Amino acid sequence: MLHQIEDAKADKSIIEDKILVLLDQGDKIKNDAEAENALLKEQEKLFLAGKEMVEERIEEIDDRLAQLDAQRKQVIVEVDPALLSHYDRILANRDGLAIVKVKINSCGGCNMLVPPQVLNLIKMYERIITCEICNRILYIEDEAS
Repeated sequence: MLHQIEDAKADKSIIEDKILVLLDQGDKIKNDAEAENALLKEQEKLFLAGKEMVEERIEEIDDRLAQLDAQRKQVIVEVDPALLSHYDRILANRDGLAIVKVKINSCGGCNMLVPPQVLNLIKMYERIITCEICNRILYIEDEAS
């Protein structure tokens, strides 16, 4: 019986040691979780601040877009309907870029070479000239501006 009691005490001691190790691990995990929660709260504050800035910027852009849309509606009355239809078709098919500047004898939309005779036609301002490759409307910026 004494031998069994001593074995039980030894087993008890081993179990107590394991319990202490597990309690230490639990405390460590609890401390790590608290540190991670604090870090999460800081990151959440930074995220919310950034989100607020983005939402303000979106609101500004929406306001500016509404202003520009109102201006467009005022000006659109004076534009030839056929020309406007042509412009809208190009705008829809070319990812929102319908009018491009000729830069160094190249189309600003597709970067293909614009022949010299086409450059002369653009400079004459007699009609709307489009790129032969991407069909965007071409213009040349005046040297004076």
